[in-house]
Amino acid sequence: MSSAKIFLNPHRGMGLWRFSALLFFLGIFTQTFAAITIGTKTQANQNPNGSSQTWSHNQNTGSDRTLLVVITMSNSVNFSSVKYAGVDMTQVRNQNMGTLTQRQAMYVLQAPATGANNIVATYSGGQWNTTSLFAVSFTGAGGVDVDGGNGLSGTPHSQSLTISGNSVIYASGVGNNAQSSYSIGGSTRSLEFQHNTNKQVAGALSATGLSSGATNVSTKATWGDITNSRIAILEATSSTAPTVTTTAASSIALTTASSGGNVTSDGGATITARGACWATSTNPTTADSKTTDAGTTGAYSSSLTGLTANTTYYVRAYATNSGGTSYGDEVSFTTDAYAEVTLDYPRHAMTLADLTPTFNWSSNGAGTIDNVLWIDTDTDPFTGGVSYDVNTATTHTLTSGLTAGTIYYWGVAVTDDNGTLNSVVRQFTVSNSNT
Repeated sequence: MSSAKIFLNPHRGMGLWRFSALLFFLGIFTQTFAAITIGTKTQANQNPNGSSQTWSHNQNTGSDRTLLVVITMSNSVNFSSVKYAGVDMTQVRNQNMGTLTQRQAMYVLQAPATGANNIVATYSGGQWNTTSLFAVSFTGAGGVDVDGGNGLSGTPHSQSLTISGNSVIYASGVGNNAQSSYSIGGSTRSLEFQHNTNKQVAGALSATGLSSGATNVSTKATWGDITNSRIAILEATSSTAPTVTTTAASSIALTTASSGGNVTSDGGATITARGACWATSTNPTTADSKTTDAGTTGAYSSSLTGLTANTTYYVRAYATNSGGTSYGDEVSFTTDAYAEVTLDYPRHAMTLADLTPTFNWSSNGAGTIDNVLWIDTDTDPFTGGVSYDVNTATTHTLTSGLTAGTIYYWGVAVTDDNGTLNSVVRQFTVSNSNT
């Protein structure tokens, strides 16, 4: 499901009440729009006697999770922040209701952490009057389409709203006196929400599945003036898992390689993760080794690390949205092997009868191979010895430089794309001069 989005126009009189009504709205809405499900509801009517209040809320699981927190309090104090599980919520409304001496604010958090966590509301100054704090979790919400409201007016008060798609409208009224049923979309609706924080607050929901276009909303108090607010909430749009392709492996070395992918479609929902996953068996998933690469749609590169030399790996790109995780086609590659060299002739501790012997060895490595023969009378010929760079050849015949009756040490240094490897050192002796 795509992430819910809330679009608000701050008309005077639109307040917290419409959001608390979402709770009740959602209970009806699920009868028609099965994608939306009401979750946990908590309320804390407290006297904070200070600058913050804390209460526990258990966020339900599911896709398109949204947490709404609505606060009503005296208009002599403002709000600093609301956090859930330590994460700042976004304030989408903060209205001073003027002559009603009330202030109302509403906060939204998309994809909140599941399970029991604290909600912490902080005020800009000391608050000593009773506050009403209301939280509701739901899934599958499609966002707010239109809203409207007005300040104090006579009762009843009517307003026409134009909605863009399947919706449920919630209407609320705040006044000094009791309220009665409302009319929404031409149908009389019973009050479903009533609350008293020194003022009379009520709300009602329309029938489910109101079609797009103009619809009339009328709120009514028993007598006297009323402050009104109305809001339409859309059915969630469906989404599918993203579409992603895998980039062929490159820059292959002993323990690293590069791959990546290209997210060609987000499936109608925000990409929340993308990267490459790999394993030594086919069809790797995000449960295996993986990267997490920044971005949403488009091409990206992934650095594969922690690999084992001379090993075959299977790689797939992946991308995740609220509709699920998709994988690209599988590609495979084999990491480079460490360079190897084996000394064949002269054998260790061998006595030669020739001052111009031919040295033989075998070597291999990644990419282009370069062989360097080292000879010295010191036990470490690679430091200060005489060298003969024979490139890719694995044999070399000396034409001079040896002395009869002398012990020599020899080895071969092999350089490939990953570096240089020195062989073991072998000893030989020359018994007489060349004939």
